[in-house]
Amino acid sequence: MLVDLTPVVDGTGPARLLDMVPGRSAKVLTDWLAARDQVFRDRIKVVTMDGFAGYDSAAAKAVPAARTVMDPFHVVHLAADKLTVCRQRVQQYTTGHRGRSGDPLYAIRRALLTREELLTDKQKARLWKAFVAHDAHAAVEVTYRLCQGLINAYDLSWTSLVPRGDGCEDGLGVVVERGASGELVSVDVDDDGVDPAQCPHDLLDRRPGAILQVAGDR
Repeated sequence: MLVDLTPVVDGTGPARLLDMVPGRSAKVLTDWLAARDQVFRDRIKVVTMDGFAGYDSAAAKAVPAARTVMDPFHVVHLAADKLTVCRQRVQQYTTGHRGRSGDPLYAIRRALLTREELLTDKQKARLWKAFVAHDAHAAVEVTYRLCQGLINAYDLSWTSLVPRGDGCEDGLGVVVERGASGELVSVDVDDDGVDPAQCPHDLLDRRPGAILQVAGDR
């Protein structure tokens, strides 16, 4: 699925569906872009996608001047996956088994993936109880804070730096920056197999067709 997100970012209207193309590969995107004329390709300033490396290589080949980025949904999804992996790893390390009813970390598995301001007081208390139940649970708390900071970064109006690897061994690190006018300039996610990606709000040129979103079923 190929979508023009420029109207959404500019605030001028909804996204425009450009095409539906079967397949999920670098060749699919390369062929689609090659079928467009040079004027069309020159207007593409940002290509936003999930973490599939094939899309990145196709965009680099067909529209080399465009910036390839990971869309916010997949950035947050990646962080949530890392949080789950961290919880499962610490669960296995501290108990020797997978999560069971009554295990502190298993009890907060859903609360960990909920935005903090949406949690009830009971859920917040359960989170804190689980975090302090064992020294090794500190890694889960750190990863949870990183995920919440990443989500909140889209609402921030100042530069925020979250250090990499501080108490977490599961490969999650984020750097969030804001431009002079407050737009989110970059979100750098350090993860094996996924290239660092900028958020698609840093637009030097916001003409129609400047932002192309590529999405495909796994």
